[in-house]
Amino acid sequence: LFREARYQEAFQLFLDLARTTPDHGVMGMVVASLASTAPERATVDKLAAEADAKPDDPLTQFVAGVAAHYCGHLRAPTREAKAELYRMTIKYLSRARPRFDGEPRLYVYLGVSNFRLGNQAEAEKLIEQATPLATNDPDVYYCRAEIFQRVNTARSIEDIKRYLDLYGDQGEGRSQQLDYVIARTDAAIAELEQKRAEIEKTLAELRVINATCRGHLEARRATAGKRLEDGVN
Repeated sequence: LFREARYQEAFQLFLDLARTTPDHGVMGMVVASLASTAPERATVDKLAAEADAKPDDPLTQFVAGVAAHYCGHLRAPTREAKAELYRMTIKYLSRARPRFDGEPRLYVYLGVSNFRLGNQAEAEKLIEQATPLATNDPDVYYCRAEIFQRVNTARSIEDIKRYLDLYGDQGEGRSQQLDYVIARTDAAIAELEQKRAEIEKTLAELRVINATCRGHLEARRATAGKRLEDGVN
């Protein structure tokens, strides 16, 4: 079903299977098939209502959190709408713990949602918990690259390289991810170029100030030396 792009049917099949056998990659397919449907806000609200009605059902919480994340990532039209959905992601995925603490995507979506809400320290802590659980999952690396892009640019570049190396066979296989990486790196490049321009402008100003001060100092020393020479003579 998934290979035939019948994502909604695949999602329901894997969700039913996850209720009895959530191991052996089943949860990963729940995520992949749900993400591939690009959930709309109405779908998120429906899943969130089901999760609120069953607060002790960790799988229902997990599904609501994943749906909220992808709706925020792919469909939310404004920054405010995205923020609301990322807060929902954190709410429901937090409820899915500790049952799904061994599932790397729980930490990925919690980490990314916290990052996009401005919670840098919490995002870093969460994404680092995902990495050892899914060393061959390319999406873990592009998410870590996003989270660390401003605090460790060199590491983010290495993570993007690893993501691209792993992407083909093991990623979710959706063009939106590559589009997103391109957009994020375009933004990072533009930001760094702007910073470089500002630094170069500041350096030019400092060089002028430095040269002017040196000129004044040399003139003062020359005047003082002339006065001393005149006094001696």
